[in-house]
Amino acid sequence: MASLIAKAGRWQRLRAAMRGQRGSLLFETVLVVAVFTMLGTAVLTGMQTSLVSKNRFEAHSVTENLIRNQMAYVLEQPYVLPGGSYAVVAAPAGYTVTVEAVQFDANPGVTDISRVEVSVYRDGVPQRTVETVRAQ
Repeated sequence: MASLIAKAGRWQRLRAAMRGQRGSLLFETVLVVAVFTMLGTAVLTGMQTSLVSKNRFEAHSVTENLIRNQMAYVLEQPYVLPGGSYAVVAAPAGYTVTVEAVQFDANPGVTDISRVEVSVYRDGVPQRTVETVRAQ
């Protein structure tokens, strides 16, 4: 019987000690969940930012390569009078290239000099336009 009383006494002391910590386990759990939520949000935001940056870099790179290749291709073709257009290089899916020979403003009426405009579009949205001058 004495051992039962001793065990009951220990149980009561343990209960009294835990009474001061009531709710602390819930608070700690909520705090840990909040910290993990913030870390997860930071990681997902970083991943989204890197994906957007990758897509922009890829679009810029493809646009620059298309312009460079088209300009080289224009110089290989015979001269086109202002108002005409040059043949275009093959573009990847979603990209469109246009090339026009435009009247050179410095010499109106002169047709042996033209301004060549190369424009690149991605899904119908203009990405970049580059101009050069070409003589016959």
